[in-house]
Amino acid sequence: MKGIASWVLAIFVVVIIGLVVDILFSDSRMAKFMRTATACITVLLLVMPFPGLFKNGFHFDAGTLMQYDYPPDAGYLNYADAYRSGRLAAGVAEALKNDGVSGAEVTVNATYAGAQANIVQVVINLDKVVIDQKKQHINKNELVVNLVGGYLQIDKSKVVTV
Repeated sequence: MKGIASWVLAIFVVVIIGLVVDILFSDSRMAKFMRTATACITVLLLVMPFPGLFKNGFHFDAGTLMQYDYPPDAGYLNYADAYRSGRLAAGVAEALKNDGVSGAEVTVNATYAGAQANIVQVVINLDKVVIDQKKQHINKNELVVNLVGGYLQIDKSKVVTV
């Protein structure tokens, strides 16, 4: 019954707002358009509960009239995850550059649950890597694996160099 009460209250509020707008704009050229907009919103509010009733088989349980459960858009979630992985990879590449290892191509494979990232694997292409003079005699594979493991606080076995 809470759903029906909130629905009736919403209709009442829209009708009151429509009356106020009609009084304010009664002598202007906008009055006709304001009445049309108010009527459209009122009709929309009147029709809004019917999809929920058809979906639930006309059971008037609490919350069925005004409750909609929209599934998440998988395409957008994939885009957001790819963007986050790209930004993470760019941050790792920038951190490597700041530590004297420039030109590394970084790819981050991760799964996301809300704000938490579970890094599955970090792939670093070392074909175009240039190491500054201070670190030129160090094994670049070992250096990059240690640096990336420290940046992302992950196990070094998750960092792969190619």
